[in-house]
Amino acid sequence: MHNPLPTHLEHDNPFWQFSCHVWSAHAALKARLMQAQQHGLPINLLLFAAWTSQQRLDTSRWCATGWQHWHEQHTRPIRALREAQSRVKEAAGLYQHLLAAELEAEQVEQAILYHDARAFPPHTLRDQALLAFNAKTLLTHGGQNTATLEPSLLHALYTSLMEPTR
Repeated sequence: MHNPLPTHLEHDNPFWQFSCHVWSAHAALKARLMQAQQHGLPINLLLFAAWTSQQRLDTSRWCATGWQHWHEQHTRPIRALREAQSRVKEAAGLYQHLLAAELEAEQVEQAILYHDARAFPPHTLRDQALLAFNAKTLLTHGGQNTATLEPSLLHALYTSLMEPTR
């Protein structure tokens, strides 16, 4: 079987640092992202849309093969196991191990995305327009349904992470 993953991934990269900051410093946005995930929108793609927009990158030529492979074969199954164990009080230790494995799978996912971003050209759009463009492009290329992407979520991403301070 062909492995579509790039070699030499940088796990501790600027996108990962950005995501860790979002997760630790923006509780309200974190809750919105978790809600979006429940509607089938991958949090990593939404964070990637925000990060690539901050970097003013054009995601329109993104090939999602490596990300999709990793997401479908590793991250989603681990998440499903962890979610199933969350209802079994006797398996608290297993839940914690699965949570750690899920986080590691997400870090690999983000390393794949960061690797891909290094080939993205600059974009002429800016601010909320670029965020909306990148979010819809990444979700579409990633095989996701953009119909559940609420404008209010994009606005929350923009105001929390991208809006210039006044």
